[in-house]
Amino acid sequence: MKKIIILIIIGLISLNLNGCIQENNDKEEKNKEEGKFEEEKKNENLKEMNENEEYEKSIKDNEKIESIEKEIETKTEKPEEKISQYTEKIENSEKENQEEKEIKKKEEESLKIQEKKIQKSDDNLEEEVIKEYYNLIEKGKLEKAFEMRLNSNIDLETFKSWYKELESTEVKNIKQDDEKYNFNVILEFKDKTKEKYEVVSKVKGDKIENISSEKISILYKDLASSYHIEDGNIYYGRNKLEGVDIESFEILETGYVKDKNNIFHYSKKLEGVDPNTFEVLDGLYAKDNSNVYFGNHRSIYKMDGVDIESFVIVKCFFSKGFDCYAKDKNNVYFNAEKIRGADPNTFELIKYIENVKDYEIKYYIYTKDKNNIYRYGEKIEGADPETFFVMGLIGFYNDTYTKDKNNIYYYGEKKEQIDLESFEIIGCFETQFGNSDCMFKDKNNVYYRGEKIIGSDPETFEVFEEDTSYAKDKNNVYKYGKILEGENPETFEP
Repeated sequence: MKKIIILIIIGLISLNLNGCIQENNDKEEKNKEEGKFEEEKKNENLKEMNENEEYEKSIKDNEKIESIEKEIETKTEKPEEKISQYTEKIENSEKENQEEKEIKKKEEESLKIQEKKIQKSDDNLEEEVIKEYYNLIEKGKLEKAFEMRLNSNIDLETFKSWYKELESTEVKNIKQDDEKYNFNVILEFKDKTKEKYEVVSKVKGDKIENISSEKISILYKDLASSYHIEDGNIYYGRNKLEGVDIESFEILETGYVKDKNNIFHYSKKLEGVDPNTFEVLDGLYAKDNSNVYFGNHRSIYKMDGVDIESFVIVKCFFSKGFDCYAKDKNNVYFNAEKIRGADPNTFELIKYIENVKDYEIKYYIYTKDKNNIYRYGEKIEGADPETFFVMGLIGFYNDTYTKDKNNIYYYGEKKEQIDLESFEIIGCFETQFGNSDCMFKDKNNVYYRGEKIIGSDPETFEVFEEDTSYAKDKNNVYKYGKILEGENPETFEP
């Protein structure tokens, strides 16, 4: 195509040149006919000039042709060349986009790293606030520790009374859960008794807000301070550990000690226990390759028939003592005893949360499975697991009224004289012994600690909001469920 265009252009130029030459020839012939010699000579000179001009014009035309060819070459690209160039442009664009994405990705990753560093730094600062709070308590700087508390509904004197016999504090296992922190606190008192708590708190700035505190164990005495060597023997208090190897003697946890040959519970040697596979579990349980053991500060028990592979601790808690629930694939256990008839697959705790001072304290007195309700591992006859619930803790041992669709129960016993439909809590309060108590009523009577308050009027009976340990009706004023003689209910203020 390109060659054809060039030939056409050259043809046009040639036609133009031939036309000019023919015109000059005609003029020469005419001059000859007229016989004008001088004109002929002039024409010859003119011809010569024309030829020179044409030669120069031809050179210019050739240059123009070359220019046109170059332009054609520039503008007339092969399709494959256009495709190649287009593809190259796309590849370059994609490469640039990919590079931009990589740069953006690196910037985002860098930003996330910075945010994590900032968050980690903030989290570390909040953990330090928790540690500082308990450090002040340990050092006896209780006023400063009290100032760090948020939403506290106790006074400074009560706060001081909690820790007046405290020797040391230890904060362990701090874990963050959204805005809350879960951790353990071990309090050691001057008599070497230790108490371990599960605590949930929030940190706001340099302040701490306690959400809940659950006592999960009591280490009655510091074991290390209770053992001593005398005359080549080891003693726990005044009790000698028979046959102990002093060189390999080691104190474990919750009352267990060992040497290379034997396991001891306080000072008692445990027969048949393998010291090489023995390990202390959470709470008061331990195991070796053959058996599971339960030991408190009084006794040690080998638990018969336990499936070691599937054995798990469900919960240990403090109520009237330190107690535990556990289970394997076949049975459920309360401390060392099997709960008769309990189904391990559907067994669960019935948790009750008591608000004492500014803490939530959790109790697990009651449990259930698909068939029954249990109180401290004992079945409550006739209780309905679907509708059973805890109404409120009362008394020194933190037991309670409970209710299902059929009955009211007190300490696990049916209270048939109470009217099921109208029975309700009036109010709860802290006793002078630091325990929680509640008062209840039905349409006929008012009840305190399972007993009727003689002479009370349930229709007008009410507690004082300022101090719920006080109550009144149209006839009397009451304190902890007892009539205050001589007080006028219309004018009395606690």
